[in-house]
Amino acid sequence: MLGGFAWLEHPFVEGAFIITSLLLAWISLFPGWRRGHGRAEPVLIVFGGFLSITLAHLLAESFEPALMTLGGLSIAAAHLMNWRLTRKYGCRLA
Repeated sequence: MLGGFAWLEHPFVEGAFIITSLLLAWISLFPGWRRGHGRAEPVLIVFGGFLSITLAHLLAESFEPALMTLGGLSIAAAHLMNWRLTRKYGCRLA
């Protein structure tokens, strides 16, 4: 299977990783949206990515690789968009 990492497939561990990632995404994106550029697109895209990952866990295994990939790429795109908007509008978040 995963060699000594079979515990990573436990639903509790996967859920903990998803929730932790969602919190980190919120901490990362919220300041840019609230005090910076004011654009909601990065926040909406990151939540769409997490929705895709959640659906990957709930639907049949045949959909999992595509939905996980889509979710991960969406989350990465949201962070890139937030970074570019923050730089474009010269946001000072600190």
